[in-house]
Amino acid sequence: MFTENTLVKGSRSSIERQLRKKKLKSISKILILTILCADGLFLTGFIGYRLYGKWVEANQSIYPPGVEEDRGISPTSIPWIKSKAECLGSNRIWEDGKCFDSEWSHLF
Repeated sequence: MFTENTLVKGSRSSIERQLRKKKLKSISKILILTILCADGLFLTGFIGYRLYGKWVEANQSIYPPGVEEDRGISPTSIPWIKSKAECLGSNRIWEDGKCFDSEWSHLF
């Protein structure tokens, strides 16, 4: 019936099948782990990039480009003061029919 060669061949093929299954499981585990690590790195980078963008946005200068930041005070016109006497009486500057306050700050 069965010869020794047949039994050995059958045994060897079942062992080979088991080894292939183990290799396949091992490869699939490594592949899944690699994908998870890559996904984690991508998400970490993406979140870091977005947070850095928000940080840069929050820390931008309130002054337009070309304006020195140390000039935090600049004169501005006071629209509700219409007379020169009222303007000069409030320690402001009257110029070209307008009252200017030299203590106005961008931070107000």
